[in-house]
Amino acid sequence: MRTAALVTLAAALLGAGCVDNRIVVTTPTPTPVRSATPTSTASPSPTPSPTPTPSPVPTPLLSARGGILVKEPLANTHVRSPLTISGEASVFEAALIWQVTDTAGRVLASGFTTATAGAPA
Repeated sequence: MRTAALVTLAAALLGAGCVDNRIVVTTPTPTPVRSATPTSTASPSPTPSPTPTPSPVPTPLLSARGGILVKEPLANTHVRSPLTISGEASVFEAALIWQVTDTAGRVLASGFTTATAGAPA
């Protein structure tokens, strides 16, 4: 029995010694890659730069009916407080109701004043 055990052990050791335990990684041989002959490609056309929107030119402000002309400040100008408004008005009984609005049309201030003379009769 001892002999059988030794033979089995010897066979196992010999078998283990004959097995290749290395890990082999095969890398494929690189093949040359042919590159296509470069062809001329159309370059993108330059994008035109946006034309700036011109700012409105400051002008005197005339009312819809033409009876009121605001000379200062001019229309389309930025103003600061305190604000003085001057101009001419030809209105009934020299009574003038006014409003100051922002560019969105919101009323910032309002009131009334009297012109130096009423409209001609």
